[in-house]
Amino acid sequence: MMYLQCGACGSIVHVPAGQTPEQASSEHIQAHDASELRGWSA
Repeated sequence: MMYLQCGACGSIVHVPAGQTPEQASSEHIQAHDASELRGWSA
């Protein structure tokens, strides 16, 4: 199991099995644009 920290919001992002950290990071960043994460950046 792998995790990474979002540089924008500082949250811990889980990297699902079979995904690269880049894919998980990209999906997380897309979630910023479509959710309440917008504006949480440090």
